[in-house]
Amino acid sequence: MSEPVSDAHRAYFGLMTVMDPLRFRFWDDRDVTMTQLRVMFLIRERCEPSTGELAELMHIRPATLTGLADRLESKDLIKRWPDPADRRVVRVGLSPAGAELLDEASAAGRAFLDAVFARMGSEAVEAFICAANTFIAAAEAEHPAALQAAPPEPA
Repeated sequence: MSEPVSDAHRAYFGLMTVMDPLRFRFWDDRDVTMTQLRVMFLIRERCEPSTGELAELMHIRPATLTGLADRLESKDLIKRWPDPADRRVVRVGLSPAGAELLDEASAAGRAFLDAVFARMGSEAVEAFICAANTFIAAAEAEHPAALQAAPPEPA
């Protein structure tokens, strides 16, 4: 492996080493798993999807999604109800507490990144934007489905 590629690996994993513990601590402090947050972000993004749609988006069995939904509903983070047009379909939406948690997660992520970017300076931030956009485009070209159901903002 060439030296620039090895350096790129180290840089990428360095980013994960910095970001992951912060996100995991945030979620752990609120007794929410990464998978549960992913479900909640998808619910917000899809605007009251069915449990079947969520299971399909997450590439999990409907029964697995039901278990996740049970836990989220018991924490008052989501709500479920039968679809008025087809009572066999169950719709899912965020509760006010769930929407507040996602807003809080997004705000915490933005605040951390704002502080880091301010410390970097504008020239380094511009270079970061260019590199990140190039990385995202290459990743999408390599594996188009990889970014389909990712949460839109870090926390």
